Amino acid sequence: MMNTRVVCAMVLFVVLAGRGALAAGPALSLVPWPQKVQVQEGRLAITAASRIVATDAKLKPLAAVLAGEIEACAGLKLTAADGTPKAGDIVLGMDSAMKGEQHALKVADTAAVTGGTYQAVAAGTVTLLQALAAQKAAAASLPKMTVTDEPVCPYRGVMIDVARRYNSIGALRQCVVMCRLYKIRYLQLHLTDDHAWTFPSRAFPKLGSSNRGYNGPAPKVYKLDDLEALVRFADERGVTIVPEIDVPGHTDALRIPYPEIFDAADGPAHMAIVDMTNPKAYEGVATIIGEMCQVFKSSPYFHFGADEPRLDRCSVSPTYKSFIQKNGLKDEYDLFCHWIVAMDKVVKKNGRKTLVWGDFHAPGSEHAAVPKDVTVICWQNGSNAAKDFTEKGYNVVNATWNPLYVVNQTLETLPKFQEDPGFSPQTLFAWNRFTFDKLTLKPTPRVLGAQLCAWEEGGEIQVPALRSRVAPMSERIWNPEAGKDWDDFRARASATDAILTKLIAGIPLDDDK
Repeated sequence: MMNTRVVCAMVLFVVLAGRGALAAGPALSLVPWPQKVQVQEGRLAITAASRIVATDAKLKPLAAVLAGEIEACAGLKLTAADGTPKAGDIVLGMDSAMKGEQHALKVADTAAVTGGTYQAVAAGTVTLLQALAAQKAAAASLPKMTVTDEPVCPYRGVMIDVARRYNSIGALRQCVVMCRLYKIRYLQLHLTDDHAWTFPSRAFPKLGSSNRGYNGPAPKVYKLDDLEALVRFADERGVTIVPEIDVPGHTDALRIPYPEIFDAADGPAHMAIVDMTNPKAYEGVATIIGEMCQVFKSSPYFHFGADEPRLDRCSVSPTYKSFIQKNGLKDEYDLFCHWIVAMDKVVKKNGRKTLVWGDFHAPGSEHAAVPKDVTVICWQNGSNAAKDFTEKGYNVVNATWNPLYVVNQTLETLPKFQEDPGFSPQTLFAWNRFTFDKLTLKPTPRVLGAQLCAWEEGGEIQVPALRSRVAPMSERIWNPEAGKDWDDFRARASATDAILTKLIAGIPLDDDK
């Protein structure tokens, strides 16, 4: 069954734009296309005698990852080694003169990848892997060339909703591998929602006891060891996992097990939001954020949701009215902004930067101004939020529904979705990061990048649904001025998609270990 799914996904990628045969592919099938590529005459043979030499001890995990990838793609088992590089080796090194994600690949008598950070070198090894041409069993080669590269956008993300449908650790590992192949830096996990709580809280062990599924199996509470191993797996590949807890709305799974802490003391049962008048609720969420930050140690960000709060429910609560008056707030919206400010302080106390969905109005409220260093993910179609936020000094990430959402797809519905003019890979390739549905901003550095969001889907559909979409998004936010057309991209992406198939073949979906 899985082989059929993989083939279907690859066929979709090839035929979507013109339903015709691909033209001969370019000499290099690189996605995203680098900033600068210079190809010279000749090739460097990579043989069984070649090694992967990490000249900095911090890069040893990356050397081991690359060795496994080359074996999966080219059938060539290389040794990750220390010592002095020799001709024919792959060499990984650090260069303090390179900033951010700047990196270089130089193929001559060795294939040398250098960068200023682990993530930069990891991106360079992806270029190497994509350029590697398998010629026969136990032999491969690289064109002699020099690649200098860095992304235009620092935030390149994919989000997986694990709180409505079950996504195994194996499925998330496949997503990590997909993100690495297309130089996606951040994989956000939407860990909580009304339907389920999937993070294993030691402070609140009943969380997850009310989990239910959405059109499928109920999500499970992950094991702590499995999440920690997943973070290591991602870190080794240069992908950073960003945790998300959704508060104060979308919180049935938080409030039902602990109503005395998180639910309203009066008004209708389960007011659909965390009780923003209860000090214990603030303390409880702060404790949970601290727990999550201990597990997702490598993430510079923490996302606490803040979308679709049912503020209309607050007006029926005498407790809310009293709290608003006592704290000098104007109304329920003031209280919502007060909550965002309080949670941002918690995030900063844990040494992280805040991400939120763009559901407040810049710059917050008169009595509770949201700090300008909060990064806002803009998602709503037909909204001017991105314009308002950027003009008022906030950085934003483009995650606008059209064309960056994939929602509630199945293997049966996926082909039709891929051909939808609003969501097809070709439409996404023609999109740019300054376009938020019907709103197009003037170019501004306050748009940090973009994020694909996969909602209400099980782990079995994630890679099939996202593989043909991550590639064009990556191209548009890594190097939008590459000057490549759709046919050129389609040929390159077909080749990298075949690499993805090989890389995920050894990661079973049902493997939760």
